[in-house]
Amino acid sequence: VQVEAILEDVTAHYLDPLPPLQNGTGAAYLNGDRFVVSVDRASAVAPGGELLAITYGRFDSPTLIENENGAIIGNINVGISSSTAAALEVLDLEPLEFTREIGAKVADARGEVTIIFDLAVPLIDDVSFREVQFQAGATLRDLSVDGAFRDIRLESTELEVIATPQRIDARGDVRLNDVPARAVWEVRFDEPGSRTNRLAIETEADADDLNRLGIDIRDYLTGSAPMALEARGTGSSLDTIEVQADVSGAEIAFPAIGWSKPSGEPAKLDFVVERLDNGQVRLREVSLLGDRVTVTGAIRFDPDGSIYKVDLSQLQLGEAISLAVNGARRSDGVLAVKVRGSEFDAGELLRREIAGELPIEPDSQARPAEIDFAVERVRGADGTPLLGAKGLIQLREAKVESIDLAGLFATEQGLKLNFRVGGGGSSAVVRIDTNDAGEFIRFVGLYTRAHGGSMSVRAQGADARSLAGNIQARDFTIRDEPVLVRVAQGSSRLAGRAARKVKFSRLGLEFERQGGVLNIKEALVGGPAVGASVRGRVDIAGEQLALSGTYIPAYGLNAAFGAIPLFGPILSGRSGEGVFGMTFGIEGTMSDPAITINPMSTIAPGLLRRFFEFRQQ
Repeated sequence: VQVEAILEDVTAHYLDPLPPLQNGTGAAYLNGDRFVVSVDRASAVAPGGELLAITYGRFDSPTLIENENGAIIGNINVGISSSTAAALEVLDLEPLEFTREIGAKVADARGEVTIIFDLAVPLIDDVSFREVQFQAGATLRDLSVDGAFRDIRLESTELEVIATPQRIDARGDVRLNDVPARAVWEVRFDEPGSRTNRLAIETEADADDLNRLGIDIRDYLTGSAPMALEARGTGSSLDTIEVQADVSGAEIAFPAIGWSKPSGEPAKLDFVVERLDNGQVRLREVSLLGDRVTVTGAIRFDPDGSIYKVDLSQLQLGEAISLAVNGARRSDGVLAVKVRGSEFDAGELLRREIAGELPIEPDSQARPAEIDFAVERVRGADGTPLLGAKGLIQLREAKVESIDLAGLFATEQGLKLNFRVGGGGSSAVVRIDTNDAGEFIRFVGLYTRAHGGSMSVRAQGADARSLAGNIQARDFTIRDEPVLVRVAQGSSRLAGRAARKVKFSRLGLEFERQGGVLNIKEALVGGPAVGASVRGRVDIAGEQLALSGTYIPAYGLNAAFGAIPLFGPILSGRSGEGVFGMTFGIEGTMSDPAITINPMSTIAPGLLRRFFEFRQQ
């Protein structure tokens, strides 16, 4: 039997519930048990009402006799041109269900697509996706898909796709949240209901690009780096991401400690991001290697982004840091971390703390933590070392709640520091004791010309930035202090007197700290040769000072007059100032202040000398 027919304005139902072809033109013929339909043009309507243009089509059943499985096979070859969303709607219909199989979302897709389909479909009821054999080639133009991979928007001017029941391969130039990249996406259907994904991306990204992809390292990375990412997963997820980046052309900086790798210095960064079933994210096989940097280990994060576990076997940043860091969150919710190593440069941290630059705002979302540290050498400001430093730091809501620190300076004199915040963060108490006052104030970056002596500091206040207290020091020496030399040379009584190495037997100082500003309410320093009283303001952050006071020669004898009943206070003025003294003012930058001396005050008794003092604004 042979039958031929010309088709005009035909509606054909070929595989329910797929939409029928409408307005079709073409031909059909039956030759024995073979049935063929060819379509020159037609259209179909997607479930959402949008039209799909059928540019050509062919249905060919080589035999109308059922095979051993009781089915007649129909081979379909068709070309489709439509919007991406409409095509995905049709591909999601039974029996194909292709769209849901690959995890795509119709509503999120925009753009146009041209598809060539070759299908072998058994003409039976209840056909499943696994029973349909097909191969499809598609070109997607001006594609835009929101949430293609988690919170990432995928865009492409042109993307080529090849699909079979066993695999999908897509490749092309794309933009991921506006970050340009070359992408290869592979999906494998290993068995019914199971699929594996591989997404390979090559790009050159800077810190802003990475932030758009959900990786915020803008505080640490400047410049761009070529990188390759390979993500793998099962089902609709990508659970493991391998990252390889050449960061030689970028600057990597850790501002808190003042260390950086400059642009142009070779370094490579590799790590694997793994999403765990409990919602945690593990950063494993971390490796940052360069001429002056070695970081290796792993970090695990809780779903809220806080650190659950850390194991950095090597943390080597130039000469600034050589440590190992490991710890985990305890059952009480505290992240307990141990830090061990040979070197930690705390100079920049101390500078920022003294200047009031470190953030102190609480973070109610931050988990509590404690850091148990033992470091062979902690370097402070100007490289001053504290040896065998041991202690414990406790943090709550990202604020320091307590610090216990002990160690030895190079002079083999000890330091003990304790800081506590009261219950509910209501008050702070500071206690510092050392047998080398000069090394301590050099270590914290306050002053470099003091040597030796003992010192105790006692202070309290609302927090570490708002304190009031006093400093007591004994038996120390000031060497080569230009201000002291210039003040001493301003008095004829002291002309020629050695002022470059002055010994002091005691210092008493009352202060208030507000951020990076130190207000000296009253300071009195004295020794066998000279003494001084000082008041004023030191703006550490702004590196400005405004001080006034009295310089007292022959301090031991001079101040003794103050002890004479009745006449002592009249002759000496304030307690400890003595009969003869010279008022002075110091104002300007800390590196080069202007010094003003009033020589008339030298001959005035102490009580009258106050009229010559320099008043601070």
